[in-house]
Amino acid sequence: MMCLLIIHATRRRSLKLCLMILFLVSICIMHLQTFISVTSLRDPVDNFESGFGFFRDFPYPQWLGDNPQIHKFLDDPRKYYDKTTPWHFRAKNYMAFDLGLEYESDDESYIKEAIKLTEHRFGLVMITDRFEESAILLKHELCMDVEDVAYLRLVYVFLISLTIFKAQSTKGI
Repeated sequence: MMCLLIIHATRRRSLKLCLMILFLVSICIMHLQTFISVTSLRDPVDNFESGFGFFRDFPYPQWLGDNPQIHKFLDDPRKYYDKTTPWHFRAKNYMAFDLGLEYESDDESYIKEAIKLTEHRFGLVMITDRFEESAILLKHELCMDVEDVAYLRLVYVFLISLTIFKAQSTKGI
């Protein structure tokens, strides 16, 4: 998800906050000098695991049946992955899709270019796994007070099961 902050060019004061689910270059290019764009990225393994559990409509049930199992998919993703299935991009590189990048590309040179493009498009790329540090960077970028970025953590994850999943599935993802 992208957050576009339209700011006053000299005072660096936020005038508008716009949330976008999908990065649209055509909209953003018009305002390149007047906004700061912010996005957040997540560890790809965590992102995939979360998406697999969250998206119960498409594409996994079409590929794996009514009770899709993540390990079954990871055992042979090429066997199941089908670009004709609605929302298929959720299984490939969802973050790249959201950023308006070629989510199907595995080409190393394209990946390096996509990283440079992302650095150019966004004034701040926050890292979900480093949320506290990212919030401090956001605070500095927007000249905010600590109270503006303070939050209460409401969700706790059982790290033991997450660690076991990562160890078994990171390579497959």
